[in-house]
This record gives sequence, C-alpha cells and structure tokens, in this order.
Amino acid sequence: MLAGVLSLILLFMAPASWGLSVPASRLEQIATSDKWLRLGHYEKDWWGHSSPFSGLFFLHPLGHKNPLLELQADIEAFENPSPELIAKLKMHPQCFFMARFKWLNEQLHFAKRLEPCVERNAWKQQLNTTAVHLIFAAADMNNAASTFGHTFLKLVNPDNKNSKELIDYGINFAADGDQNEAVFYAIKGLFGFYHGLFTMLPYHQKIREYTNMEGRDLWEYKINLKPAEVSELIDHLLEFEGSSAPYYFLSDNCSYQLLKALEAVK
Repeated sequence: MLAGVLSLILLFMAPASWGLSVPASRLEQIATSDKWLRLGHYEKDWWGHSSPFSGLFFLHPLGHKNPLLELQADIEAFENPSPELIAKLKMHPQCFFMARFKWLNEQLHFAKRLEPCVERNAWKQQLNTTAVHLIFAAADMNNAASTFGHTFLKLVNPDNKNSKELIDYGINFAADGDQNEAVFYAIKGLFGFYHGLFTMLPYHQKIREYTNMEGRDLWEYKINLKPAEVSELIDHLLEFEGSSAPYYFLSDNCSYQLLKALEAVK
C-alpha cells in the first residue's frame, strides 16, 4: 500500500516531458496487472514488488522495485528515447523490449511510430521457431551445481528435422561461476554469490556437454504454446541481454527462472 501511494506521488510530480495523456489510475491499473508484473519478473515482498534482475532489464533507476515508475519510464523511452539510451541498448528501446512494448501498445495505443526492428526480426526469422521443448538433463553427482539435474529450453526449427535438430538453439539460465573453486563453488551457489544469466547457444553444444562429456540422460518434453506465445517468449527472452539475477542452487535456479519466463507469456 505504501509503495503504491509513493508511486502515485512520484508520478504526479513527473516532469511535463513525460506528458502521456493517460489517466494516472489507468497507469496504476496496468502497473499492478499480472501481465506487467510477470513481464518484469516482479515478486511480492513486504514493500510491494521487486525483481531480482539488474542491468539493462529496467530503464528507471528504481524500476526493479517499482513497477509503476518502470512503466512510465518505458513508455517515455518507447516514444522519445534519448541518443544515450539508444547507444546503451545498441538499438531503439522498442526493439530491445519487443514483448514489453507490444503488450503496452496494445493496452494504451500510444506509439505514433513503430520501429521496424530489422536486426531483431531477422534473427527471429533465422531461428524460425515454431515450438519450444523443455530439456531435463539428469543429475550429475560429480557436479555440485547439477546434483538435482538441469533444465533448459530448445527452440525447435521445423526445417531442422532428424539429425539436423542439433543445430537448433537452446535457452539456458545458469550461474556465471567457476567450478574450479571446488567447495567454494557450492557455497557461493547456495547463498547467491553468483550472477545468473540467460544465454542462447546451439543445442549441439549442450548435447556435447551433457551426453558426450558427462554421460547424462536427456529428457525432452514439448511445451504447449500457441504460435503467438512462442514468438512472444523469444521476444521476452531477448530482453534479458545485458542483465543478470542472483543464482541460488536450491531456489532461484535454472528451473525457477525458466518457469517465470514461461509464465510471462502463458
């Protein structure tokens, strides 16, 4: 409650350059909607909502713990991005946050100009993803980070049938740590000292790592997603470029963050 009141006060004190002709009550409604909270990977806490992610994932300095301020900052950036922000993201914000922008524009119809996003759309066309599969790599007792197994996603391209499926792409969320740290690797992973990162890499690299090098079984399950949800999931995952969240082996791990990403679109 307190967080919501403070957000509204800051909103009314916002500079005129923000100038959206949208009632504050409507912005508050969107900022507290399930969809917006899921797109920002927000979680309920004592003060309102907060997200574990940092980096380029939020445009407002307090965006990770204030969904309303992030909403306002995003709308402003989608309409009037500064040259510094475009240089920082290396593209227009509409193209960096494709899932977020598309949904917001459907709700508010504020965009006077739609960016073509040639680079991102060309990459999606190359991926040609029509389905998403969940891959579970069986536990590896010799690897502290994989004592309970590991999950990641496979982006299925129908053109890569039979043995060609090895050149599909995989989406992985893992700790950016050094396993050579031995016991300290496990301790740091238990207490969130590592950054967790989303990465996209060819599926054959994961096959080589898990089956050829570690002898682990892989289980594959097709996720029930509609074509529009598949497209939105890829847009959403691309929004994590340049961002990270604390990685906890027992809680906020690979399975947890992949589930949060799937919830954002399903």
